[in-house]
Amino acid sequence: MITTTWKPLDPDLAAFLSDFERRSAIPESDQGEQFAAQFLTADPNTATVVTREALVASLPMRRSMFEAAGLGHAVCVAASQLDLDDRHVLVTADWDTPRRDGESVRLESTYLVRRDAGGCHILVYLNHRDLAAILGAA
Repeated sequence: MITTTWKPLDPDLAAFLSDFERRSAIPESDQGEQFAAQFLTADPNTATVVTREALVASLPMRRSMFEAAGLGHAVCVAASQLDLDDRHVLVTADWDTPRRDGESVRLESTYLVRRDAGGCHILVYLNHRDLAAILGAA
């Protein structure tokens, strides 16, 4: 039974999320190293197992879709963690993604992260909103 409560990010997770944000803003970055070799990605409509290589291959298209919708790079505005055991932690994050018109779109994500000798890696990436619908409406 999990007996901990949500708390501010530990320094290693804050650095991990900061690096995640930085890599998302740089088109040439390889964000794949922050993910497990295979991970689950989910949103309100789908759940799919994805390989790290497939993720990396999809990033240019994802960036193009955000740009076409008039959205900039997401900035983490809030995050917290829930420790599950000595190696696994849930990290929840709120992201503001600015529009060209000055308004922002709020995106919420939760990650199941594994800590090990190689660092932190995302095992599950849950988008709480349907990104395709957001991008279509933006």
